[in-house]
Amino acid sequence: MATIKFTQRELLCKIVYYGPGLGGKTTNLQYIFNKVPEKYRGNLTSVDTKGDRTLFFDLLPLDYGKFRGFSVRLQLYTVPGQVIYNASRRIVLKGADGVVFVADSQVGRMDENVSSIKNLRDNLHEYGIDWEKIPTVLQYNKRDLSPICSIEELNQALNFRRLKCFEATAVEGEGVFPTLKGITAVVVPTNSEGFSTGPPLPKMGHRASNTVMLRLDNVRVPKDHIIDLLHGAPFLHPIGNIQFLGAPLNIGVISLSVYPARPHPIRVT
Repeated sequence: MATIKFTQRELLCKIVYYGPGLGGKTTNLQYIFNKVPEKYRGNLTSVDTKGDRTLFFDLLPLDYGKFRGFSVRLQLYTVPGQVIYNASRRIVLKGADGVVFVADSQVGRMDENVSSIKNLRDNLHEYGIDWEKIPTVLQYNKRDLSPICSIEELNQALNFRRLKCFEATAVEGEGVFPTLKGITAVVVPTNSEGFSTGPPLPKMGHRASNTVMLRLDNVRVPKDHIIDLLHGAPFLHPIGNIQFLGAPLNIGVISLSVYPARPHPIRVT
């Protein structure tokens, strides 16, 4: 679940790019970092290990809207791909709100893809997180190479959760931002008390994202997801019913329009 920082009036969402070594995780983050204007992102931090790296930076997305004055800030991380750095993987994965699994489409990398996604499941289990529930999307990278596995073969081996998947050639930027938009569209939990969605709305174009109304009515936020409560006192904040005209459950997708209506409180429980 995303973290709320009241003093900075920000909603923080940690997104971790996971997958086998040399699959394209670093390439994704570097492309995003280089394409986003400096004023909308933090510094790119690299933790180098022998033959591998962990990258992370903050991203304040353009046109992603606000929750009654709360800015959305994404924290993007990669994990080391090599198996010997599994302890580092677990550390980076801690507190993740969503996961992008970057698979290498090359025929000879399938076993490593399968091993890595099993490792992701095991590491989530170490934190008591159900792999079936954490928001996740798949990216099938290196679609420009040959020979590569078909989408059907990749789905059969990796997509047993029937997740949204994206084809990509990250080195050229193809599929990088659609993948990022895809994961940010599902990091808001839909099973919280007071949270509901309305019926699907008509799409604007053949390839447009699904669109629904998101309703927040007397939503309860766990205390461990609240930061900077003054003197430990409960905090009530009117947020209102909000209609999101963009991708489903979207706190981070381009061209988001927000219309506040009758206010309802968020209660700290």
